[in-house]
Amino acid sequence: MTTEEYRKKLYEEIEENLWQYRGDKWRAYYKGKCSEMLSFMEEQNKKAGIFENSCNKGKHQHFWEVLVGNTLLEKGYHPQRDKRDGAPDYFFEKDGIKIHVEAKAPTGGTIDELKPKGIPMVNAETIDDEHPFLCGRLDGKNCILRFTSTMSAAVNQIETSFLHHGTVTSHDKMVIAINGSDVIGNMEIDVNSFGSCTSYGFNMYCSLFGLDGNEYFLLNENRCVLSEGLIMKNAEKISNRFFCPENSTPIDGVIYSNVNMKNYFSEDLPFLFFPNPNKEDISKYFPFCKVIRAPKRE
Repeated sequence: MTTEEYRKKLYEEIEENLWQYRGDKWRAYYKGKCSEMLSFMEEQNKKAGIFENSCNKGKHQHFWEVLVGNTLLEKGYHPQRDKRDGAPDYFFEKDGIKIHVEAKAPTGGTIDELKPKGIPMVNAETIDDEHPFLCGRLDGKNCILRFTSTMSAAVNQIETSFLHHGTVTSHDKMVIAINGSDVIGNMEIDVNSFGSCTSYGFNMYCSLFGLDGNEYFLLNENRCVLSEGLIMKNAEKISNRFFCPENSTPIDGVIYSNVNMKNYFSEDLPFLFFPNPNKEDISKYFPFCKVIRAPKRE
C-alpha cells in the first residue's frame, strides 16, 4: 500500500466516525489517526534506509522531514541518506546530477527561541493551536522576515557545514524544502491563484525575490505591481534578495508547502517549487511541484 492509499484509507475512517465523537474525544481520535499516518511513513522510510529520528528538533520538523523523504520515495526518486556528519537530509541522482534536499520547518519565531548567531530575531506571539483565531498571528512583514531568517540560516549551514565537510560539492545541486505552516498561520488561504498577500506561498516568494509584501498601482497602465525594497525591522534593514542577480546564494531551488499533521488528511495543499533564476533550472526534476518563477522586473 502506498502512502497516498493509506492516507485515503484513514481519511475514510475519519469521515465514517465524524459524528461519533465530540470535543476532547474527537481531538484524541483525530490525533491518533495523525500518529498512525506518521508511523506508516516512518516505517516506509525505515524500509528504504532513509529514516532518521528527528523528534528532538520538534514534532513539526520531524513530520516535515519524514514527509519530504517519503514523498521523494513515493515519487520514485530513490532518495538516500549520507551518514556522515554535516550532510543534508537527503540526496538523489538524476541525469548524472546529484541533488541534495534539506528540510526546514521554521516556527513562528518566539522571543525566547534560540536563533543562529547573526540571524535577525523575529518577535511573534506564541500561537495557540487549539484556538488559532483568538491569539496573535504573524503579519505579512514578520512572515517574510521569518522566512528570510530561515533562508539566511540555510545559506550559513551550506557554507559552513555541508561544503566545509565535503558532503556537498560545488558541482551538486542544493534544494531547501521549507514548510511554512507554523509561520503563516491562517494567512495564506488562496491555493488556486498566485500574486496577492493571501496567496499560497506568497510570503516565501517575497523573501526570495526581494519584495516587501506590498503593491502599488500604475495608473497609466491600470495594473498593480509588487513592491521591491528592504524590509525595516526596528532601525535595521533586512535584505531578502536571495534569488536576485546580485546574490550568489548556493541554493538552486526551494520547495514550499503548508501541509502539517492536522491538515494532511483533508486538504489538498500543493508543493511549490521556486527555481533560482541565476542558476541552471532544475524544476524539471520536481514535476510533483507547481513551479513559481521570478517576478518580472520593471
